Amino acid sequence: MFKLPQLQTFLDKSSCADNLTITVGRTNRGSAGSVEVWFQRKSLGAEWRQLKKLSGEEVGNLREKAEEERPGGRRKTTAAQAAVNRGRKAGETARSSAQVEGQLHARSGEASSADDCRTIVDQAVMYLDGLRSGECALYNVGEQGSASTVYLASTGNHNAARPKPLGRPSKVRALLETVHRDTLGNLSCTCDRGRLYARAPCVHKLALQTLEPPRLASAISLQIGTRVMEIPCDRTGERVFGVYWNVGSPSPQRTMVHYGEGARMGWYCEGRKSGCSKTADCSHIQGVKRALSGPSGVDKLSKSSFSEGQLELAKTSLKDGLVRCCTSAQTNGKRARSEQGESSGGIGEASARSGKRRTKSFWTAEGTETEEPDAATGSTGEAESDAAEERGRGTESALQVEDRNAFSIPVCNICVCPSNVCTHGASHGIATVLPMEAEGVQLEVPKLVRPTDSWQVHDPEVLLLQRPVRVKLRIYCCACPEKHTVHFNGEALGLYAWTRAVVVTQVACQILLRDVQKSGAAFSPLIAAGSAVRRQYNPSATLLSEECWRKASLGFFKLCGRQIMECCSLCGPHPEVLLCDGIARLACADGTRQKGGLAGTDAALLRPFTAPSQGSDKVNVQRVMEAGSNYLAASLSGGGLKKRLLHQPELRTLLAQFSGHHAADPKLGKTLSTREYKELLVALARDDVQVVTGFAQDPADADADPVLLHWRRQIPAHQVGQVRSKNKDVLELLDGIEREAMQDAPQWPPRCPGRWAELLYTLGAPYSVSDDSNLIQHGKALGVVRKLLLGGAANDENRVVLAEHSPILRLLLDHFGDRFPRYFHPVLHHLYRLTLFARGAMGLGIGRAGWALSAIEGLDVCVWLEREPKPLNFEQQQAFDFWAARANALLPGVESLSPPALHEYALLPPERILLNDRLGLEADGSERGSLPQDHPYCREQRELGCYPIPGWEQKRALPQYEPFEDDLGRSRERDEEHRCRSGLTVGEFDAKVALESGIKKNKSLQRHTKGGFVFSCPHCVIYGFHVMLRGESPRDPFTVLYTRLNRKDLPSYLVYDNACKLRAYAMRREPAFFAEVRFLVDRFHFQRTSAEAHKCGPSYNPDYYDSVRWVNTSAVESCNAFLVTFKTQAWYSSLVAFMVILANLVSERNSDLARVDEPKLRIAGRADTWSPAVRQRLLMY
Repeated sequence: MFKLPQLQTFLDKSSCADNLTITVGRTNRGSAGSVEVWFQRKSLGAEWRQLKKLSGEEVGNLREKAEEERPGGRRKTTAAQAAVNRGRKAGETARSSAQVEGQLHARSGEASSADDCRTIVDQAVMYLDGLRSGECALYNVGEQGSASTVYLASTGNHNAARPKPLGRPSKVRALLETVHRDTLGNLSCTCDRGRLYARAPCVHKLALQTLEPPRLASAISLQIGTRVMEIPCDRTGERVFGVYWNVGSPSPQRTMVHYGEGARMGWYCEGRKSGCSKTADCSHIQGVKRALSGPSGVDKLSKSSFSEGQLELAKTSLKDGLVRCCTSAQTNGKRARSEQGESSGGIGEASARSGKRRTKSFWTAEGTETEEPDAATGSTGEAESDAAEERGRGTESALQVEDRNAFSIPVCNICVCPSNVCTHGASHGIATVLPMEAEGVQLEVPKLVRPTDSWQVHDPEVLLLQRPVRVKLRIYCCACPEKHTVHFNGEALGLYAWTRAVVVTQVACQILLRDVQKSGAAFSPLIAAGSAVRRQYNPSATLLSEECWRKASLGFFKLCGRQIMECCSLCGPHPEVLLCDGIARLACADGTRQKGGLAGTDAALLRPFTAPSQGSDKVNVQRVMEAGSNYLAASLSGGGLKKRLLHQPELRTLLAQFSGHHAADPKLGKTLSTREYKELLVALARDDVQVVTGFAQDPADADADPVLLHWRRQIPAHQVGQVRSKNKDVLELLDGIEREAMQDAPQWPPRCPGRWAELLYTLGAPYSVSDDSNLIQHGKALGVVRKLLLGGAANDENRVVLAEHSPILRLLLDHFGDRFPRYFHPVLHHLYRLTLFARGAMGLGIGRAGWALSAIEGLDVCVWLEREPKPLNFEQQQAFDFWAARANALLPGVESLSPPALHEYALLPPERILLNDRLGLEADGSERGSLPQDHPYCREQRELGCYPIPGWEQKRALPQYEPFEDDLGRSRERDEEHRCRSGLTVGEFDAKVALESGIKKNKSLQRHTKGGFVFSCPHCVIYGFHVMLRGESPRDPFTVLYTRLNRKDLPSYLVYDNACKLRAYAMRREPAFFAEVRFLVDRFHFQRTSAEAHKCGPSYNPDYYDSVRWVNTSAVESCNAFLVTFKTQAWYSSLVAFMVILANLVSERNSDLARVDEPKLRIAGRADTWSPAVRQRLLMY
């Protein structure tokens, strides 16, 4: 409670004319807002009664406002503050307290009055009103009478809180959006707001959720419907069409095509945003033209009608808060960036998130000391507290750090060196080490300076200030031999003391950094331009050399420059969907090797980032891999089970051709001849599996059937039985498929039914990328397959699991109901077994068969009994029940790689340690902590990598996997690092594509392109990078994920343009660690099959996964496009300098990234203050 006389000076302008109330008016960008009564009295002589409890923050704001309004009262900022804050205003949205109050009312179910403050629920209610009035429309384009309803919906402008009329895309008009329930049962929408994150709420989803009951869509029904339809358009001379052109994908999305008769109109396809041609007719426009020229023309849709009772019930559900879409939908469509940061910090309620200034009263109320001890004496100083107050101010500031300890370093007066960990308990004080208004935070604890700086005191004359004065500067260092800087007292004037002889202004360093960030130019021309300008003003001035400027600037950047401390405010420090890619040509532009740059002497002294870790004895950490013992091999060499169902490459090719899935491929797309089909069946039935079947073109007649050839192949004797058993079960599957095909369309040879195409192609994928365990892969999907093999029926929950982790099996299951056909069970059993052991469950027994083999025994017996004639006799049924119960008791733990209970199966201590080691855990099962920065294992990664986000520190060594790798971690099997089926490394493939496309025909391209490797989230926020000193390979992402993340923090989906080879690489080395990660190829590279040659199968196609339908899988390409502009910087900078500069560039870019649904809002936030509650709250806005 505050005394009224102290406030009346600041409130007199807001007092009412009757002198009985004191009010404060809230404004929003100059417009009148709500009026709030703070004090009231009954009569002129009566006492004032306070109606609103005031916080210190509000009082401080009023005091500052009064100071600014009086003549000469506005506080001036220093040059350093102006330079730092110059870029903070751009693109940031101010929020008034009235908007926050509107949010609070909306959360309780009351609609906001201002249009731009309407919540998503308010907008959804408006959308339902628009359906009644005809302003909005829903068009049903799915299968009539199906549970998988698909609608085309009028676009809603979430930022303006109003719908957009139908028309050619512009600021005021838009085409329709596709909204439906997917195979996971979740609502899916193609609008920017609906694709912001998984299950992010939008008006289309909320409207559909209230109008229809929850249901689980079928992948089959989603693909049924009119291929081309016309949507009525009210504008004269304009026509709008919806085109379904997603064959082979369960997505029901309709691509919208617009046609206008005007001279500047013509044909327009919204697919331009995702790769359609802008100069010629794309496939969607061609499809519309073909349909229009057809005899029946194009069907025109009519609006879906809803009764008044339906609409009123839907509105009531929304207003009462009965509808939830991912999170609470009682939210606003806009939000200031300052609020995001405060949500990250978790400080204050909604009323405190309006972006108000932070005063000393506020910090006192929060329990934060406003005074800090001096670095040298421990006495308090006012400059630091004032600077802290200014740092916390700013209505439209960027994401703020609410904890002031992030800006200061604990100092212990007993410790010799503050850079070491204090062991004396609580610190005696704190010492500020960086400029209070610097853009970043302290990177080094503390900065390493030259030993000559020591404790010297110097009084240079600073000539570059407005009034030249002599300034006393002290550099306080610790007493250790390295002389770490603790504090220097020239920061208040905006100065940076690099050495005793060189003191520069922070403004100069900040401007230099900004020029580099914006232009990508090297230091030399920027410094030369600055020197030329200084000569014009002071010809006699002594100018620093370019080398001095460069080193001093780098020292400033290292001290207070930016580091990658931001993570995506929606994805968090560990995104569920992670994207990665290599940055080609970052090191040099022409592929030659010159002195300097990343190919210079600094980098030449280092081993690659992906080199195996070495201990203090300089010996590589090694791990010996043995097939069938600690990993599952794909080839027939070595022992144990194999990851392939079909081992003969010629049979896999014939099976892929029979599937007809890849019709555009010149080899795999050929239709099988009668002779080839018969030989496929004969080869599968042959007991002698060493006989090789081959076909050659008839030299006498090119159009005749190919000539059949036979020869023999050597197969290890212990593998013959396994190969024969698998071949016979595949033959049984083909017999069943043949019967289905002959019923559908009697012809010979039969054509593979479309429902089996994806599965058969995956089983016949090219030998170099074949891994049949990828069909099931996830532990939850294994549980569903086990249930089906034991005779159970799939329920909706099982269907959701398959749709999320094994979409190929989900597609097949939708065709057959709740069970697979019996002739598929033998093959499914093989797939279950090889997937179970390929996930790291092999070799877990020490001195005995082991836990996994004991568990799988029950399922094997049950599958064998299932093939017996029905019904089973009493003894068979009793045996089936016993073994089924045993399988259901033991296999769930093996599927999830979780240790079994003691009463089920007692693991020996060595077996438990072995399992924990494979999962990346300590021997006792706890998670591994971060390694010290000076640990020998961290040398290469410390020098060449930048992954400073909390949780991304290096945690374990990178072994040399024998016998796969050499001393530097390079694969001895050359094709292991090739692109998918290309026979070329990544660098060689990039060079080939560049030459074929006419790029750099006359220049020498490196076979191994040096550059960088970057990780990002789907919203383009960069999480870290490292320098590649050799060609890009799957070992680059493998190194980062394995050494820096714990298993629980791994992404659920990893998107990479060579994901098929990365998965084979990872599952060969650390199968248990990566067992739950789904590796996907980004849409751009997967769909460009003619250039990228991705023939690895639909399991790597992200279009089959509804969980990632919202993801922009090419987001990392935009990161590469940004970073490659700094290749000149990289080439003409030393390795150490470039690592410092690039971290600043990346952090600046992260901070400037805008949300896709609202360009005025920022997407990045502080990683060290993020929590799941932040994402939940941001999805509400």
